[in-house]
Amino acid sequence: MFHRQDADATTGGSGKRSLRSLPMADGQTIGKLRLPLPPTRKVNRREAPANRTAVQAFPGCRNGYADGRISGAVCCERIVQVETRSKRKDQKPEHSKRTHRPASAFRALEFWISDCRAALAMTCLFGIWSLEFGISPLLVVLLLLLGGLCAPVGPNRQYAGPTERPAGLLAYYSYPKQPIEPNLALKARKRQYDILFLEFPSALNVFSNENIKIDYYVCTTPSQDVSQASRPRCEGGTAFPPPGPDGHDPNAPRRAYEPRRPTVLMLPISGGIDFSVESFARLFVRHGINCALVHNRRVNIRDTKSAEQVEAYFRQTVLDNRQVLDYLVTRPDVDPNRIGCLGLSLGGIKTSLVAAVDDRIRCAVLGLAGGSMADITMHSRLGGLRDYVQELLARKVEPALIHGELAQKVRTDPLQLAPYLDARDTLMFLAAFDRVVPTWTGKQLRQALGRPRTVYLLAGHYTSFLYLPYAHWESLCFVKRRFNLN
Repeated sequence: MFHRQDADATTGGSGKRSLRSLPMADGQTIGKLRLPLPPTRKVNRREAPANRTAVQAFPGCRNGYADGRISGAVCCERIVQVETRSKRKDQKPEHSKRTHRPASAFRALEFWISDCRAALAMTCLFGIWSLEFGISPLLVVLLLLLGGLCAPVGPNRQYAGPTERPAGLLAYYSYPKQPIEPNLALKARKRQYDILFLEFPSALNVFSNENIKIDYYVCTTPSQDVSQASRPRCEGGTAFPPPGPDGHDPNAPRRAYEPRRPTVLMLPISGGIDFSVESFARLFVRHGINCALVHNRRVNIRDTKSAEQVEAYFRQTVLDNRQVLDYLVTRPDVDPNRIGCLGLSLGGIKTSLVAAVDDRIRCAVLGLAGGSMADITMHSRLGGLRDYVQELLARKVEPALIHGELAQKVRTDPLQLAPYLDARDTLMFLAAFDRVVPTWTGKQLRQALGRPRTVYLLAGHYTSFLYLPYAHWESLCFVKRRFNLN
């Protein structure tokens, strides 16, 4: 039989447990032969009494460890048996203690792929259409890669909330309250919605004397939670004649349905209402969300002679849209507690202004927006704006003077009003190569807002229309979550 040496002597100073010299039962040794020994193990005291007695019967087992006063092989064998039984009964396998959660990089990749599925589906469909029209397969591959490059970021988990609006701010954007009785006309009739054209005068004009004009997309399909008794309800306050005896008067609007529906204010690009903002309105109204497209006031950049006129234009924008909200909350088909705002490009800048001033806006989608107005004016590649700045520079006007004048006198600025907008109710889209509203100005606005959820698109300002289906899906899901819609 072999006798085991002291545990410290078996390590040899290297941490490996082996025998330097194993004494025989009669005192002889094996010499310099190094043989591995089973590691010293702690005896589990929770073992059955029979096993505990078997181990304690050996006087050399101190606290469950073996030493050289007894047969090392016998003691180690007994300890290994007890330890093995204990593992089988009391201990779980080592791998079961792991959480099996992937690394953070893989979780981020998983989240990114799930958010990009709509863009990938869009590019696949576009690729099929491209092949049908004979476009190069290489272009299709590039479009497929482009569709997957949407990078959602945020929101900031440590965001503390918006700043309270001061009384002076609300007074600056106030106007005389008056009853609003718009002129209504049926512009178009679709299977699921009607498009009404509304026009009424503004209560306060600080920029130009124009009426406020709206294209109102009103859903005409009944909601799922509407009872048969409360479904039909004629629109109140309209100037349309009632339907004829057959109930199919083409000049009369369709009947609205209860309950009140959520409504989104939509603000177009600088060129006015185009297919992009109309596509958002058609999508939203098909999902039971009314949309009000507010027309831009006519403005010529070359007629803007001073920074005061720039301030008057954006202040007028806030005043007009607040009056649109005044009218919408009086309609029987609008839920005043579920009103949002969405804008693209210049409309995105206006959305940040309106949502920051008026607390009736419960959620906002800012598409390709930025701030400040001074930075955008000086660095934008928009044709008309760039030419206007070049004309001023040709007259020996210093760039610092132009920037300083705009920064000082334009109070209605996205960066200045950003602290009053709740980042938790805001969604942003930024183009990585935007030169019309430079990307770094969009990042400035995002930082000033408190870093809301932002989707970065691998495109420029105009090529971002390739991501329009993805922007549709992301915006609709965001608004539905904020309005608690299925």
